[in-house]
Amino acid sequence: MRLLIQPPISPHCFDDVHYGSVCDAKQGLEKYFMFYNQNRPYTAFDDKTPNEFYFDNLLAM
Repeated sequence: MRLLIQPPISPHCFDDVHYGSVCDAKQGLEKYFMFYNQNRPYTAFDDKTPNEFYFDNLLAM
């Protein structure tokens, strides 16, 4: 088993990530998507996370 310090899929990490099962792969992807959408600020969104940007603009519509 491999200990990951950063999310399994990242533009900053080009290592191959191997999972023990399909279930492990799904859990790894879910964890990364949660990180990407809820914790990772994006400069194109004025340093907001994708979720913050989406919901701020949803209310403005």
